[in-house]
Amino acid sequence: MSLLWLLKAMFREEFRLQSSYSSRMSTTAFPALLAVMAFIVAVSLPLLEDEMSRDRILLAVHSALLLYGLAVGAFSFLGREMMERRWGHATFLLASPQTLPISFKYTFFVFFLKDLLYYVFMTLLPLTIGLLASIPFTGFAVSSVVMLFFTMTATFLYAISFSFLMSSVYMRSQAVFVALAVSVIGLVVVSGMMQLFDLGLIVPSIAFQFSGDWWALAASVSASLVFSAWAVLLVEDRMESPVVQVESHFDEVAARFSRFGKYQPYLAKEWIDLMRSRTLTKLITAFVLPLVVLTAFDWFLGTTVSSEIQFSTIFYGGMVGFFGVLIYSWLNNIDYVEYYSTFPVQVPDIVKSKLIMFVILTSGISTTFLVVMTGIKGEWSRLPVSIVVMFSTSIYMVVVTAYLTGLRTNVYLFDTRILSRFAILSIIPLMAITFLAMAEEALGWRMLVAMALVCMVLAIVSRLLLMRIDKKWRHETFTV
Repeated sequence: MSLLWLLKAMFREEFRLQSSYSSRMSTTAFPALLAVMAFIVAVSLPLLEDEMSRDRILLAVHSALLLYGLAVGAFSFLGREMMERRWGHATFLLASPQTLPISFKYTFFVFFLKDLLYYVFMTLLPLTIGLLASIPFTGFAVSSVVMLFFTMTATFLYAISFSFLMSSVYMRSQAVFVALAVSVIGLVVVSGMMQLFDLGLIVPSIAFQFSGDWWALAASVSASLVFSAWAVLLVEDRMESPVVQVESHFDEVAARFSRFGKYQPYLAKEWIDLMRSRTLTKLITAFVLPLVVLTAFDWFLGTTVSSEIQFSTIFYGGMVGFFGVLIYSWLNNIDYVEYYSTFPVQVPDIVKSKLIMFVILTSGISTTFLVVMTGIKGEWSRLPVSIVVMFSTSIYMVVVTAYLTGLRTNVYLFDTRILSRFAILSIIPLMAITFLAMAEEALGWRMLVAMALVCMVLAIVSRLLLMRIDKKWRHETFTV
């Protein structure tokens, strides 16, 4: 089985999978939407530069790509699940070594290439095309846009390959994974606080973006190749599903959720799934890791580029709420829901049970993170406002996501119509909270009044959308 043939087959599989949830037109139009968004942002750049320097904007772009790459790079996390699950009557090509004389290392390597190329062509390339289209209005040099594309690709490759490596380590040994993760985070935090080095040494593509040093770009690509090679070598040759015998604890677990009325059995089932699948650790990691990366870049922006903008704990309260969407997405990927079709239950009931589980899981983690950040920044007077902002944005974002995507978040967000609505409903409050948090000194007490109004509006919209979930998803089926 040649690499090129398998790569083409995996591309067709990915496209058919995405199209099965929306349509071929929507899947194809997704890159076009990104190009239009990039064009609008480029034309609006002079307005953005009034509030933020161009260097900061470039750093924000690379920060987003780092988070993006880390999020999509956990192939080995998903590998065993893709081995264990069937999609209707078919299996994924990634599972072909179970029946064909081909190794899992080889198929994972091809799968890695497929996802890397897929995301570059579906996201980074359309963004670049949008920037190129804006040249008559912005005066950008073609060479600068092309160079930005290569640096963005290098940053994305660096992040996705590192995430692939860490997830492969996790599948081999969770203890080693924790040790490496703590070491990397500790190195960044401790060395950053002591100002021992520039974070460009950790992410060389960022250093290349600002210095133009080709050795930095070579270092970034070389490190990415090393990460990818190690990740492939660590992939297990056999991924047989372990046979696990467990005792039934449903009644005991259900008793803990008795206060939730008719959602009690569904919440018990969700909690048991989290425990037995060992997804809770992955779920918490997926939520905390972007926050840690954001914290590192907060320090990086404040100590290397300039200090004109400071991220307060109120800003972090908003970010924690928006990152919470990742948790809801994970909750929809623990297990397939088709079997609910045999029970007297409707889609809105399961959606609302996942919303309740979301609040249970994120409340403690989010509050702890905010308290820690408040202690680090010494902004205890802002903590009450930060917590209100956090819960307002968190509940708002998860309700918006549930209303728009139901139980198929990861796929429906590739539908351009749904993505457009999601972007409008999420970007507007995010921009409002970010602006108010950064303009606190200039606005004074008026910032608190405006933030209270924003949180009130978010609460009202959340309530209205929550009430409409029944109407929107009542006639939806659990089957694809």
